[in-house]
Amino acid sequence: RLSSKYNYTGFRFVEHPLQQVKRVDVNNGETIKIGSFGVHSYEKSSNEIYNLAKLVDIKGVKNIELVTVGVSSGTFEYDLSPNVSHICRGFLNSSLIPKNEFLAQVQALDFALFFSGDDEKYDLIPSGVFADCIAFELPIISLYNSKMEHFFKKHGAIGILCKSVDEMADA
Repeated sequence: RLSSKYNYTGFRFVEHPLQQVKRVDVNNGETIKIGSFGVHSYEKSSNEIYNLAKLVDIKGVKNIELVTVGVSSGTFEYDLSPNVSHICRGFLNSSLIPKNEFLAQVQALDFALFFSGDDEKYDLIPSGVFADCIAFELPIISLYNSKMEHFFKKHGAIGILCKSVDEMADA
């Protein structure tokens, strides 16, 4: 992407290292816990979780818990839907929690949500959240973007790519 954007072929690429972590299933099995985690922001379209909550409610889907785990960059607002729980809420650089507590909450998820669309700017930013999903063998439900398409081709059937938030609700 950089080579085509800047007409330069000398870039070197270092892949984000993937941890080797044994996934611990901590969910009680009564509900499916689906959520986004990390830093929530306007740029990542994190607010789409509220549209997803509305669609899941309209479709009458039961036994689903939608959550966010992490902090806001300052551009994501909490509590815009009673159908979305926020764990580890706060703002970047002022409300970080211990890593082991954060990772325990991530391991409680059954699926991870990615709302970033095909935004060229965000496409050039590496995703630690994606690396955590691979490490924890946490399946993904994501809006389609070229970066996710690349990851799905590289790592195999790691979840579901959707064309819209409505398709995410169906998934």
